[in-house]
Amino acid sequence: MSTIHKVVTGISALAANGDVDKTVIIAQGAGTKLRLVTVVITVNVIASGTNGVAALEDGAGGTRLLEVNAGTLGTTVVQYGDEGPVLSADTLLNLTVDTAATTQASAKASAVCKVLGA
Repeated sequence: MSTIHKVVTGISALAANGDVDKTVIIAQGAGTKLRLVTVVITVNVIASGTNGVAALEDGAGGTRLLEVNAGTLGTTVVQYGDEGPVLSADTLLNLTVDTAATTQASAKASAVCKVLGA
């Protein structure tokens, strides 16, 4: 017998210098968790200075699930399938841009997640 999971998708607004945190997928309700299936991060404007990253987080300011170099324009696609990381219960998927020496990058993210516990 197979288990059917609810699947949700989301696309963030542009995270950029001065406005660095953007929600990709909102929390799905009490006791639920999101499992990443597929994520896409696109860096539209590179960070100035060194070490800029665009990162997906387990909630705003939470554990980093994926970081990509924001010093180069482009798109990163990761397909986890059924083995993707699981966010904490009742937590949103967040995109942030940070760690650049001067000006943060601009980036967007999209994701497909399974909802566990729904």
